[in-house]
Amino acid sequence: MDDKNLDDTIVGDRIGVDPRHVRRVKGGERNFSISEIERFAIGLGVHPKELMDFDFELNPEFIPPLPKKKGKK
Repeated sequence: MDDKNLDDTIVGDRIGVDPRHVRRVKGGERNFSISEIERFAIGLGVHPKELMDFDFELNPEFIPPLPKKKGKK
């Protein structure tokens, strides 16, 4: 969103949400659904995959172990 230099208020107006909601999504403070990604993409005039194109490192410490199957040791 920042690449297009759009103010949070403008983005919010385009997709019908409060600018605070836009800030929370941009700041990673709020999870959002696939349908919301679509709304943001339409409002910004981009393909949804452009909103999901980012790099991150997955820390193995945060991956929970798989639960053990019942009846097996």
